Amino acid sequence: MRGSVQTTRLPRSGMTGILFLQLLTALSVFVCRPKGHAQEPGGLPTQNGAETALLAPKVPDSNGGPETSLLALIRKAGGEEKEAEELVGRFLGAGPVGWDPSFDEKVRNSSPEECSRMLGVILIQRGDSVLAEEGLKYLEMAAKEDSVTAMEDLATIYLEGAKGIEPDPGRAVEWLREARQLPGAKRAYEMLGDLAMEGRGMPRDEVLAVEYYRRGVEAGSTGSGLALHRLLREGDRLPRDLMEAERLARAAADAGSPEAAYELGVFYERYVEGAPNWGRASEWLSKAMEGGNTAAVRRLADYWFEGRRGPVDANKGLELLRKAAAMNDGEACLRLAALYETGQFLPQDPVASTAWVRIAAGFGHASAENLYGLRLISGYGVASDPVEAARWFERAAFRGWGDAQVNLATLKQNGLGMETDLVGALDWYAKAAKNGNVDAQERLARLLAESTDSSLRDPLQAAFWAASAAGAGGEAVSGLAAELRDRLSPAQVEELDRLLADSENEVTPFSE
Repeated sequence: MRGSVQTTRLPRSGMTGILFLQLLTALSVFVCRPKGHAQEPGGLPTQNGAETALLAPKVPDSNGGPETSLLALIRKAGGEEKEAEELVGRFLGAGPVGWDPSFDEKVRNSSPEECSRMLGVILIQRGDSVLAEEGLKYLEMAAKEDSVTAMEDLATIYLEGAKGIEPDPGRAVEWLREARQLPGAKRAYEMLGDLAMEGRGMPRDEVLAVEYYRRGVEAGSTGSGLALHRLLREGDRLPRDLMEAERLARAAADAGSPEAAYELGVFYERYVEGAPNWGRASEWLSKAMEGGNTAAVRRLADYWFEGRRGPVDANKGLELLRKAAAMNDGEACLRLAALYETGQFLPQDPVASTAWVRIAAGFGHASAENLYGLRLISGYGVASDPVEAARWFERAAFRGWGDAQVNLATLKQNGLGMETDLVGALDWYAKAAKNGNVDAQERLARLLAESTDSSLRDPLQAAFWAASAAGAGGEAVSGLAAELRDRLSPAQVEELDRLLADSENEVTPFSE
């Protein structure tokens, strides 16, 4: 019930003979996100759905269209007339786009700074590197006018990355620190707490993380309160305090947070004395569902699949999964895809399974984008098309999805769906390897050691990445690591050991 059984990475070789057939599908790409702060990997949070209104399904209207709406937005954001026309042309040329007339009213009622922020988000979400660069410019314009939301959006972008925008946690932290000094900062405290807890963009500091969360609670951040709730109920980083954990979640739920209602459902399911209390858990999950929390909808679906609310009722579970999918929930789409793939609760149907993967990918779900690329390579439920597969791998890769980065690199290395590009392959393997992807580390080591392009060979780096993969549990690469180490000179072995020691201390051994 938790996902597809299909692998998420391509083999290193053996992909020749793939049929280059044209993909035929009636499904269109939707550049939109669910409302609220919760998001799939790589997604920008939206403010009351404002940014997605321009990209909503088309409705009949004779008063204008997406071109008129976007022009009005750019002008109010401070764009020059010529620039506005060029941006609109590129935006509309990047693919199908719908239009909701309510967006025009939103533009009229928003300040120039808010229009600049909305425009920045819309341009970045479009998936075009040139538009993303322009989007950053408009977001920074809004941030310079002390828009806290724009600063928080910039931080999100630099954390997740986008097409044409490399992840940069350090810059994300800079924007968040600036945002927290201004009135109205809420999400900034939660994000800073998360980053301090992870040691991302700043040194790991759990004490500082808790302080950020506590200040966020004081500022009215429900997300910060829920972060503390989770720490207190788990009891591994803070002393367990179930009463305080429950109080924090109840306060957020009483303030109208569907996410808090969801967390209370989990609390009564797993943590409260005498757990599980399925009745109380269902009560809070139902409240979360009424508030639009799709994770709650999926969890309630599992209750029916698993018989938590009485006898197993697959039809009610499927009904809830489809309800979540209709709310643009990519994870629900992948659950349905898995059921069609395995034949559990639904007839086994490769075409239906892949159709649901495609829908999830269209919602900007990075895991689904990667999986759809794999389906296009294998021809499972869809005509095989490596060219189209490369496009979907690239979308997920730019969102920072490690397996997609490995898959894109593999296509570049083998010249499938594109011209052979060993430099590009090396770059994508390196991005995934530096984020701890063991398969990427092994493939990078082999490419650096065995490349047909002698200019790319680097025995020291090859030995480093092979040793890193072996040290992370890659048993299959331990022999390669030993072999590559044996090829080094004594001075290189000494340097290798220094680099490995630095990597254990979280010092990046090789710069871009």
